[in-house]
Amino acid sequence: AYRWFCSSKHLEEMREKRKAKGKIQLYDRNCLKLSEDQIHNFLEQKIPYTIRLKIDRNKTIEVDDIVKGKLKFNTNYVDDQVLLKSDGYPTYHLASIVDDHEMNISHV
Repeated sequence: AYRWFCSSKHLEEMREKRKAKGKIQLYDRNCLKLSEDQIHNFLEQKIPYTIRLKIDRNKTIEVDDIVKGKLKFNTNYVDDQVLLKSDGYPTYHLASIVDDHEMNISHV
């Protein structure tokens, strides 16, 4: 996981550029390129950030689904989902997994 400091404006501009080029709407991972000094400066300036789950690229995720059988997903088409919002609250992507785990739910 990593901190994402980009503004909503940056995200919208990036999406529009990708859309115009006919590319899928994935985050450009701009904040993965930040140095430790840049991150430290942003934190000192109290710039809001979210926490995103870093998905490895160039891999295949295989899942044995009870209903559909074996499913394969190319990670180049899986976006880095936001886990914690800038207000500190978890998103559905994190909260639902924690909830399922706490309730011992193994199949959804």
